[in-house]
Order: sequence, then structure tokens, then C-alpha cells
Amino acid sequence: FSFITDETASFALKFLFSAFAIVFHRDDILRPWVNLDVVKILWKALLRSSDMSKVKQSLVKYKITRIEDMADIMSLMGILDRKYLRTKNQSKQEIYLRIHHDLMWDFGLFFSSRISMNGGELIKCDQHGIACCDICFADSRDMILVRNTKKWNILIVKQFKSIVGSETNVNLEAYRVNWYPLHIINSGSHYEASAILKCEDFLNSKIQENGIESCVRSMLSFVQSYEKSLNCNPFSDESPMISVIYFIHRYLSNLNASLEGNTIFIKEAAQSLVFLGIELQKFAIWSKSLDLFIEALYLLRSINYDDNHPITAHVLRRIDSCVLRNVVMVARNSPNKLRLKHVGPNISQGHKHLSLELSSHPGFGIVRCEGTRNLTIPGKNISYDFIFLAVGLKDSAIIVNYDGQSIQNESCGRLFYSTLASSGEGVPVIMRSQIQIGSDSQNNEEIKNAINIIHGASLFSIDPDGFIYPTTDPHLCLGIYPHPSVYLVDCESPNRAIFKFTSDLLDSKRVPAKDKCKQFENEVQAHNYEDFDGVKLELSSHPGMGLMAFSDMLDTPLVPGYKYTGLAMGSLENTLSVKLNEKNQIELIGKYKGIYLCSGVLDQKPKLGRFVILSNIPNPSTTQLL
Repeated sequence: FSFITDETASFALKFLFSAFAIVFHRDDILRPWVNLDVVKILWKALLRSSDMSKVKQSLVKYKITRIEDMADIMSLMGILDRKYLRTKNQSKQEIYLRIHHDLMWDFGLFFSSRISMNGGELIKCDQHGIACCDICFADSRDMILVRNTKKWNILIVKQFKSIVGSETNVNLEAYRVNWYPLHIINSGSHYEASAILKCEDFLNSKIQENGIESCVRSMLSFVQSYEKSLNCNPFSDESPMISVIYFIHRYLSNLNASLEGNTIFIKEAAQSLVFLGIELQKFAIWSKSLDLFIEALYLLRSINYDDNHPITAHVLRRIDSCVLRNVVMVARNSPNKLRLKHVGPNISQGHKHLSLELSSHPGFGIVRCEGTRNLTIPGKNISYDFIFLAVGLKDSAIIVNYDGQSIQNESCGRLFYSTLASSGEGVPVIMRSQIQIGSDSQNNEEIKNAINIIHGASLFSIDPDGFIYPTTDPHLCLGIYPHPSVYLVDCESPNRAIFKFTSDLLDSKRVPAKDKCKQFENEVQAHNYEDFDGVKLELSSHPGMGLMAFSDMLDTPLVPGYKYTGLAMGSLENTLSVKLNEKNQIELIGKYKGIYLCSGVLDQKPKLGRFVILSNIPNPSTTQLL
């Protein structure tokens, strides 16, 4: 900025440039191209503000009177790049500006975190009488940056609102669709930001201006900024990202019906669905992300993109990434054991911020499954929330803290735990919350014993080779079940499991019970019962596959008499045989006689994403045939 010899004019240009750097910054793009008309809105707002009431006269003396002059000088100085571009809705080429280099953006950040003004005067420190004092203001830089960022965003929003509807040559639409939501967010207007992000008219205008793919990318960037402004956990179930993704998906689904024959738009819509699905995976919403990937695949095939096309191949890999394998206990010599990638020789002393990325499965890591469940131990008045674990893409790998005795999720504080304190191969490993105890059970010896059992099942160790094992059962370690788990999806989901022999299963309900056979004179009916070996749970939706059990039935010391195991999709030779009982419940026969299909552990109610299990105790969540 020494190009400008007048010190005050040089300061004014530094001020304008730094505001440009901060206000026109997106989390996904450090140095975006900005329409000159949009820059005019910001710089006019700043020049009319009290902060520049005194220094702007220096620009007039230097014969810098127009916004275009300021942009020209910064381009000559080499701190701004310039290009001419005509977008879809523009009849002529317009000027776009961008910060020339990352180091220059860093300067803008540096300057913005040191400039503190009041009524056009720089605020000076009391000790040295110096503005921007690196000694006195060293601890205030973040606060100054936050204050300036909010102030400048408020100014540009007010300036925009003041000229909307007036006769002006400024391209307001370029600002409204590309920057207005971000500036509303950064100005602290959260209610208005939420309304814009779910406004169909705004989304339609943005697609018209930017195209489908670019629109979706920037919308996700807006929501990430919104999350940061709310100080919420970016991957929590309360994140606004989830509802915005569902909103965009509904819009795209309606739009796709009108895109028939438009190859370019269909391709962009498919890629946008992939972006949305990838974002949902970060929240462990695997079932919905799979639906989005399948929908994207259908769109690509509608425009004759075969499986070898790079975009289609990418979608197919994403579909494969949704096929979760549950984390379970396996023998130490199992080929399915899991090994962590980022483990050192001193791991026994503990490790903070440890990523559960796997070296045994390159590109994958231990991830959380969809949804949080609550479990109350029957008769003991104690409960906890829990989340199942699985192996998924490393981008979603859990970050944990390990203290040498337990493994704790860094973001939510949940502990690794053997399901229902069970022991043995095939036991699912989950993350549980702190134990909640009823007020009338604090001093109960039975409750204290149950809590000790739960604490014992929460002790895990990590050895220097990267294997995680239950401290009380060192002959076991964490591994994966080799077949994909079965969980609840939407009734209209393209990934729903459909039984091949549904009519036979319905007929099985009419097979009489053995002790009632004598009541029937028809000997054929009695013969049918004796020969009835159940209906195979073979799937027509997934040819050559059927439903099978994770393992033999597992016991739990917490609920004597309760037995359970998981349900998976596997080969036909291991497919379970069932019948439909009088209560319309799917009941197993043969080896697993007296076992039911249930949509959750104990008394859990059905919920999207909840795993289907096998249990000997039918309850309100027992799966029924629809």
C-alpha cells in the first residue's frame, strides 16, 4: 500500500481491502470472485459509516472518488485480480474481483483483527497511546476481529435493504443469491437466516443464477457458517444442516420430474444428490444418504451413463460406503478384526484426540450408526442412551480420548461398552452415555451390582499394535460382522427389503397349532403342520440373499433370561425360517424356535435407522408383517 504516498489515504484503502477480505470469505472458498456491483454495496456502506467519516476525505484529495477508482488502484497494486464474466442471467459482461494471493488475504485478516475504531478515530491503548498496539491489544485480537466482522456484515445488509426496490444500476440479484444469506448469518440475524435457507423462492433463484450443482455447494457452505454462528456441534442431531438437506432434496425431487431429456441439468441434479448424501453421512444418517445415492444412480442411468462412467463409478462407491458392518467382539485370530491406524508405542499411557481410522481397512474407520437409543434395564430403574458402532468411510471416523482404561467419544462423552454387558464373540460394541439412576434406587444393593457390571463392561484397552479389546476378555478384540446389518428404512425407500415368499408367510399363519390339530377332521391340515418347516426369509429385492442371525443367542447378566442377537443379510444357505403367529409377529422356527424379529433391544419403539434384532422376548417393538 506504499503505492499511495498519503498515509491517511493508504490507511483508507487498507481498511476497505480488509473489509473486502473478511466480508467476502466463505468457508469453502478462501478467495472467491465477487461481482463489482456487490463490492460497491459494501464499500459505499463503509464510506458512509462513522468509522470512515474522517479518513474518506483523504481519498477525495487523492482524486479517488469512485468505487471503480478504488478497485482500479488495488488491481494496479496487484492485490486484487480482475476478470470479465457474463453469467446465465446477465446480458453483458460484468467485472469480477478476487484477492490475488492467500498471503494478501492473510494481511486482510491481520489488519481486521487490529483495527478498532470509534467515531472515525482509531482507539489507542492507554499505556503507550498507540493504535493497533501489539503489546496491549495482543489478547484482544480475536474479539476485535469478531466485532469488526459483525459490524461490517450489518452495514452491508443495511445498505442492501436500503436500495432494494430503488432505481439503481447495481446488480442486486448477484448479491441476493450469492452473499445475502451469509451476511445475514454473520450479522447475527439467525431467525431470518433460517427462513432464507428454507425458502423455495430463494433456492429457485439461486439455481437460476448459479446452476444446480454450484447452488447446492454454496447452500451447504451457508449452513456450515450458520452452525458456527450458533456455536452448535457441527455433527450433532440438532444441527440445522439436516433439515436444510431434507428441504433441498425435496426441491430437487420435484424438479427432477421436469428435467426429462435435459442431460446437463440431470447430471448436475445427480451430483447434487451425492453432495447431500455425503453431508448426511457426517451425521451418521446412513439410511437416508443411501436413498440419495440410489436416486442419483437412477438419474445417471436415465441419461445413459453406464457403470464405467467416472461419475457413476463414484456414486457406486458411495452406495457401497453405506453398507455398514457392525462392530462386534471377535476372536484374536479372526480375519475380521479391526486395527487402528494412528497408534504409537506409548498408547497404554493414554491418547487425546485419537482418530479411529483403520489400517486394517484402508480408507475406513469406526463410525457411529444412525440415531440415539435409550435403554431402561427392566426392574432396576437405571437407564442410559447408546449408539451402535460400525465401519464406514474414514471421513466419518469417530475422534476419541483414551485414558488407558476406557474409550470416550470426544464430542459427546459416550463410552465404549459391550451391549447389555454381554461377553463373547458376536456381542455388538456400542457407545453409552452416563448411567441415569432413579431417585428411589440410589442405595439399592441390586442396583449397585448392576452398575458395577455396566462399568466393568465399559473397560477397554488399546495395545501398541492398534487392536482394541475388552479388558476383562483379552482373548477377544473389536472386529466386524462380515455381513451387512438390517435396519429400518422408510416404507418408500428404494433400499427396503422385500420378502420373496410373502404369500407363503401369510399362509403360515393359518397352519394350526399342534395341540389343535385333533380338532380338525381334515387330515391334510394335520399333515401340513407336521411337515411345516417354515418360510425362508429369502429376499426378492436382493436376489440370492436372505436374512440370517449374527451369532448364537447371547445372554446378558443385566436381564436374566433375556437372549438376543443381531440380524444381517447373507447367503441363502444360512437364511432363517419363520412363521407368522396369531399376533401377526414373525417368529423363528428350527434352531431359533421361540425367537422373534424385533426392531430394537427390549422395549424400544420402531424408529428410522434402528437395527432389527432377534430376541426371545416379544414386546411392542416386535416386527410385524405389513
